Amino acid sequence: MSDAQKSSPPKKITPSDVLRGESPLILTATLEPIVGDRFQPAGFPEIGHVIYKAPRKDGSTESVCIVDSAASMANHLETVCQRGAHDLDLVDALQGMPYIRCVTGDLVDGKLPSEKRETIVTSLTEGHRVASSYFLDGAALKSDGVKGDEFKNDLKTRFGLVLANDKSKAHPPPERWWNVFKSIFEIDPNSLVHGVLFPQWQIKIPRALTAHLEAFGAARRPLWREVRPTWQDDLGSAHLRGR
Repeated sequence: MSDAQKSSPPKKITPSDVLRGESPLILTATLEPIVGDRFQPAGFPEIGHVIYKAPRKDGSTESVCIVDSAASMANHLETVCQRGAHDLDLVDALQGMPYIRCVTGDLVDGKLPSEKRETIVTSLTEGHRVASSYFLDGAALKSDGVKGDEFKNDLKTRFGLVLANDKSKAHPPPERWWNVFKSIFEIDPNSLVHGVLFPQWQIKIPRALTAHLEAFGAARRPLWREVRPTWQDDLGSAHLRGR
């Protein structure tokens, strides 16, 4: 900036000036987490868990480490809905809850009878839940075992999606979003609890239930000094508190 520009009176900048690139726009704001004081930094394999300083009401700070993120805890919460790690059936308390199973097997007279079906994954085990390609690219089975239309076409109809010009993408009009929520609740309510994303259809539903595991008062202990087969080698002395 020249001396003449420094001495000239401040110029009034309009939004259109900023959009044309005539002047930069710098915004300064103080932000805080919506829930509690949790701020989740990135973790990298070569340095392990990231410990950050969380502000406290008395003006001090406390070292906090995210032991399990919200996404990881969601996986744990979904796991307890099943009978076991290798048993994909629901526990007794959740019998009757709708969810999706991806099955394969040999057809008999054009049908896939129940005794021939082998479950590969379910919407409780797949990371993308009901939006997984295992389901979207598969065919929905009718009650008599006959293969129906592709599941993604069924969802498009249920959601009331409007196709874009290139026909490869779609989006729900504002007045049809209730169709999206209602349909997912009828098919797989777990996807509403823990969130689901259909990027090709511009549908992103955030999780309704959030859980995380934090270590308060965490500190690092150099691994070259002492090696113990426990999690404390990496995180140091800390007490755990779940939310």
